[in-house]
Amino acid sequence: MNSQMLQYKIARDPDEFQQIYSLNYQTFVEEIPQHEINDSRMLKDRFHDENTYVIAKAGDEVVGMIAVRSDRPFSLDQKLGNLDEYLPPHSVLCEIRLLSVKETYRSTRVFYQLCEVLLSHCLEKGYTMALISGTVRQLKLYKRMGFRPFAKLVGKDAARFQPMYLTRESFENSTKAFRRLMVRKSEETLPHVFLPGPVPRHKRVEDAFKKEAISHRSSLFLQEMEEVRKNLRKMTSANHVQVAVGTGTLANDMVAAQLTKLSGRGLILANGEFGYRLMDHGKRFDLSFHTIEKEWNDRITLDEIETVLQCDPGIKWLWTVHCETSTGYLYKIGKLLSLCQKYDVELCVDACSSVGAIPID
Repeated sequence: MNSQMLQYKIARDPDEFQQIYSLNYQTFVEEIPQHEINDSRMLKDRFHDENTYVIAKAGDEVVGMIAVRSDRPFSLDQKLGNLDEYLPPHSVLCEIRLLSVKETYRSTRVFYQLCEVLLSHCLEKGYTMALISGTVRQLKLYKRMGFRPFAKLVGKDAARFQPMYLTRESFENSTKAFRRLMVRKSEETLPHVFLPGPVPRHKRVEDAFKKEAISHRSSLFLQEMEEVRKNLRKMTSANHVQVAVGTGTLANDMVAAQLTKLSGRGLILANGEFGYRLMDHGKRFDLSFHTIEKEWNDRITLDEIETVLQCDPGIKWLWTVHCETSTGYLYKIGKLLSLCQKYDVELCVDACSSVGAIPID
């Protein structure tokens, strides 16, 4: 028996439900005499149609289960009659029942793994409190999980149960293992954003936003902006730097607008999303240009570029991204610059993703 090879899931197949009836009988008739013996050795729970069963399977065999439901009345409603008087108000309740693990798989991780799948389901449904009728044989286990007893014992003398409830806080505080489980499952319920932004803010940035704003006409602002330009000139080895308030799209529109002032045609390199966007900028500004277009991340060689420049002496500018962030492709700007100087072509570079990330000249 290897508990690591078990499958944990929500029961859905007819064969799984048949095995649940059998496991239910073994546990709550033969082991805990809560129900009457029958010839079929099957026990279908009276709330079966409302139950969601989390099961553990070894191959095709169901070796463990636990059930949860949220429809009232609960079994404890019928045993106590005044259930809500015992409970904190404004709770979103569910009832956990029918915990059973085959003897061979006890004292393994099966119980913990069942709890993990059950926890995911309960967090997804938004439950804030779980109720159980805990068998007196396992009160130590339930208390270790964070369950708190309330009301008197219920059931027959041969099968006595303690009404108990569990909150998120008591579960988190019960053991380190369950605390880690709750933290991990809570993180899993957070939405996953695969967009490039918004990026997390550093505490220094947040602290700066809390300060009183500085007027863009003040001498302090002008001094700080000059310091920004100085640092950018140093970072890029540029003679002149201007700061524009806007996105990379705005910056490339400014490049396109400047290129309308030049005579002659251009050449745009594109082997990724942002290279193809430069073509769109050129079309919107009615620029005349050739293109070298490749599939994403396919290399554009210097020989290919030089062939185009040789064939059309009317090309006066070349426009490319430096780091093509859709693929991570990095153009060799130094060699491109030498090639452009050879053919008296202006080099225009979208370096939005490379400035500050790699050395730039």
